[in-house]
Amino acid sequence: MSQKGYYTQWAGQFYVAAELTRRRYIVGFTFGNAAHTDMLVRTQSGKQFAVEVKSQQSHGFWIIARHELEADHFYVFVYLPKPEDGPPEFFVMTCADVQRLRQEYADRMTPGGKYRDDLGGFNWSDVLSFRDRWDLLPV
Repeated sequence: MSQKGYYTQWAGQFYVAAELTRRRYIVGFTFGNAAHTDMLVRTQSGKQFAVEVKSQQSHGFWIIARHELEADHFYVFVYLPKPEDGPPEFFVMTCADVQRLRQEYADRMTPGGKYRDDLGGFNWSDVLSFRDRWDLLPV
């Protein structure tokens, strides 16, 4: 990972943790010790779920690994503009939504031979309808 990517990913994770904490969730970081999980989260009612954070500083392609569907696994995509250009933007999605978008992109690209599953994912704009969808998380 490049130095820029390192900073972008950590900044995104800390912004997500801060937002979750502000919303009264309890957050624990996995620090790279759990595949596809950047943080473990608990609601005030005691429900637990995993969050995978994807961060970027441009409107680029989101690279997403194939993942088994899990009801207690969520993604938060973070757009981190330059500080002078505004605050971070959050796009909250279920595992099912992410894997569906990943498959839809693969289906669109495979006929033209322009798809590699190891670099699977979807376009920047595919997450826009999930802006600030914190309501998708367990309560």
